[in-house]
Amino acid sequence: MTDTRITTGPLSAPASTAPGRAPAADPAAPDQPPAAGANPAAPNLGQDTGVKPNTRSATLGLPGSAPKPGAPAAPPLSPEGRQLYDKLGAGNQALKDNVDSFLKDGGDPKVAESLLKQINDPDGAINQIDGSTCAAATAQKELAKSDPAQYFKNASEIIKDGKTQLKNDPSDPATLSDANRAYVDQLYNDGKINEEEKRDLQIQSALMDYANGSEAKYDLKTDTSVNPNGTTTNGLAPWMSERLNNAALGATTVDPTKLESDVNARMEAAPGLTKEEAVNQSIREQYEQAKNEGKTGLFVHLDSGDQGEVDGVKNANRHMAEVTNIDGDGNVTIRDGQGADRTMTGEEFSRQVAMGGTDYDSDGHQKH
Repeated sequence: MTDTRITTGPLSAPASTAPGRAPAADPAAPDQPPAAGANPAAPNLGQDTGVKPNTRSATLGLPGSAPKPGAPAAPPLSPEGRQLYDKLGAGNQALKDNVDSFLKDGGDPKVAESLLKQINDPDGAINQIDGSTCAAATAQKELAKSDPAQYFKNASEIIKDGKTQLKNDPSDPATLSDANRAYVDQLYNDGKINEEEKRDLQIQSALMDYANGSEAKYDLKTDTSVNPNGTTTNGLAPWMSERLNNAALGATTVDPTKLESDVNARMEAAPGLTKEEAVNQSIREQYEQAKNEGKTGLFVHLDSGDQGEVDGVKNANRHMAEVTNIDGDGNVTIRDGQGADRTMTGEEFSRQVAMGGTDYDSDGHQKH
């Protein structure tokens, strides 16, 4: 089987520390330069787009404005939330409409403001909260950057209603199970996560459950997923990550087992070709194909070493990331659920790429 543990190791902060959030860009300072590593393609809600403040305040029921005749009064956004909303340009009409609909349907203005902050500063405001939600957090961040209107819709519905339909799957929903919602609430009530992290973890839990098959098969408290054969594994198996990335983003995910076969075939066909060179060749070709197909990037499993043993069985420590660029010199830029995009040499990258799968022992534990 190709099931494998995906947890954070040296590549990201320990989950137990509940990483703090970088401060979001000040929406009141439209002329400030973008933060280091920021994605210039992402909509900057703090940028002056020429839209006059409060032009839609009647729709939102903002303080000091008269609602349109016959329009239901919506809860007011805070001054900061109003600034973020009023800075949205004409190109973000779909996002505006989704914010309007959420508030008119009784959505919490604090949730709307939080999601607008995430869209404005995904690198600083979206973080992997739990140890093995890296696949969900990476997909969450990419969606906020590449399709903010869809992100607001999916995230707000998960938080408010407990489920949402991802854009490429009209049948199976991404669901925040009652058990996972209760566990997130418990973490928040115990002071282990703050309110922003609570929302992140609700979203990530629902995405993890979708990856498992949309049947409450992911248990956040124990960080276990249920495989088709009934065994459980930590994090997500490769096929689960692929299911999530396809539905949420239409993205391509590298299969570690197929990658290993491809790398071996390249080395056999070209004596003298190193393993690192073969990995980089394969990843570059798959990345270029994904971009030619109009996809956001290429999702890969990175291997950050041995996580030790559980019940005497070794567990792989793998981490999900997205390749967002490969330049002419072979340098690779990756995106994940921890901070801004970062660039490394092709040699550094190839040493971290995970290949091959894991098997199960008779008790259903993974063997590395």
